[in-house]
Amino acid sequence: MPPPNVANFFLLGTSKGGTTSLHHYLSKHPAVLMSDPKEPSFFRAEYEKGLEYYADRYFHKYSGQKVIGDAAPQHLYLPYVARRIAESIANPRFAVICRNPVDRAVSAYWHNVSRGIETRSFDDVIEQNLKRLAEGPRFETEDEAGLYKDVLINKGNAELQRRFGFYVEPGHYDELIGHYRSIFGNERVKVLFFDDLA
Repeated sequence: MPPPNVANFFLLGTSKGGTTSLHHYLSKHPAVLMSDPKEPSFFRAEYEKGLEYYADRYFHKYSGQKVIGDAAPQHLYLPYVARRIAESIANPRFAVICRNPVDRAVSAYWHNVSRGIETRSFDDVIEQNLKRLAEGPRFETEDEAGLYKDVLINKGNAELQRRFGFYVEPGHYDELIGHYRSIFGNERVKVLFFDDLA
C-alpha cells in the first residue's frame, strides 16, 4: 500500500503556461499540499527509488491534506511518465494549462537564452526539435526513459534542453492530452487555458 502523502493530483503543464503561478496559488489552500520543490523528478528519473522516497522527498510537509499535487510540466510531453503514474497512483487527477503553442515555444526559447542555456537561433532549435521528433527519441519506451534519466542526472536540465530541444512537442496538445485521457479517462483530465489564468 502506498504512503498517504503521494500525489493524487498532477499539474501537467505546459511549460511557460503558468504552472509556477498555479502551483503557488494552490499551495495557499489549506486542503492542498503542492510538491516541494515544484517540479519533482521522481516519475522522470527517480522511479526506481519507490513511492516512500517520493513521499519523503517531495511531500514531507504532509499533515493530512486532501489534495496532494505534483507540478512538473515535463510530465505532459514524456509519454513514459503517464504509464508510470498509472502503475503506481490510484485514481489520479490531472490539469493541463494550454497556451498558444507558438507563443509558448517562443517564450521557452527566450527563457533559455536569458539563462545562457541556449545560444543557437530560434530557427535552428526548432529544426533540431522537429528532426528529433521524426527520428527519435520521442521518450516513449523505458530505454528512452533511461536516456532521459542519464542526461538529467549526469548533465542536468540545461543539457536536456540543448540536446533534445523541447520546444515543439509541449504544444502538441491534442496528442499529449489524448495520451493521458486514453489511459486515465476524459473525466480525470481537466484542460485550462493560459489566457484565463492570466
